[in-house]
Amino acid sequence: RLGRMIINIYNKRGGETQPKKGPFARMSESFGLAGKVLVTVISGVFVYRLGYAAGYLQSRINGTTDHMPGKQPPVNKKDAKKIAILELKGVIDSNDNLGKSKAETLIAHLNQAYEMHNLQAIAIKFDTPGGSPVQSSLVAKHVQRCRAAHPTIPVYAFVEDVCASGGYYVASQCNEIVCDESSIIGSIGVVSAGMGFVGLAEKLGVEDRTLTAGVNKRVGSALKPWEDKDKAYMQKLLDKLHVHFMDTVKLGRGDKLRPDIAK
Repeated sequence: RLGRMIINIYNKRGGETQPKKGPFARMSESFGLAGKVLVTVISGVFVYRLGYAAGYLQSRINGTTDHMPGKQPPVNKKDAKKIAILELKGVIDSNDNLGKSKAETLIAHLNQAYEMHNLQAIAIKFDTPGGSPVQSSLVAKHVQRCRAAHPTIPVYAFVEDVCASGGYYVASQCNEIVCDESSIIGSIGVVSAGMGFVGLAEKLGVEDRTLTAGVNKRVGSALKPWEDKDKAYMQKLLDKLHVHFMDTVKLGRGDKLRPDIAK
């Protein structure tokens, strides 16, 4: 009906009929039923868009958002709620191949995220086996400071494959940790690995000419015999780092830890 009304209006110009038929009528006659259907569809789309535009203008005038059923006005991106997504992947070391450490990079990204307008939360994706205790500690402390400065903006840790050791050190300072049931997470510990080649060096005639000044400067050297006092020194150092690691996890996780682990 709507298409036929438009055809009649188009072809009537001051009288009942016109000797020359308009294009809509010619299209309808030339293509038969298909032409009438095409005219109806085109007319319907035109009227729909015209009605939508009129409704939108009216809603702007009235200050409402119900200009069309089921439709909402375009969202202003500046006013949209935002979630910043960051990543911590690979070994946490002092070099990310760009002249910066992993800690520097993530800290800079965190600072940039908090500058976003209408920021609602920060999500950090973890896929790391850990790494340097110092680099991990730098990031963890910065997460602590950020949460204290912005208590209404939560920081979430999302674990993919692995979040172990130094990675968990950082993740433990987030508001919540989300992981898959197959994710490897935890490994609250410290390791120092090394090998000795004293016997091999003697067989090959290799002479160690290392000079030192001060106590324990050669602890862990591959060309120095591994003595009990060296083991005790290294174990004491690792134990100290381990205690600091556990205290940091307790601080971040709080009552989320099982009582037997919290001890």
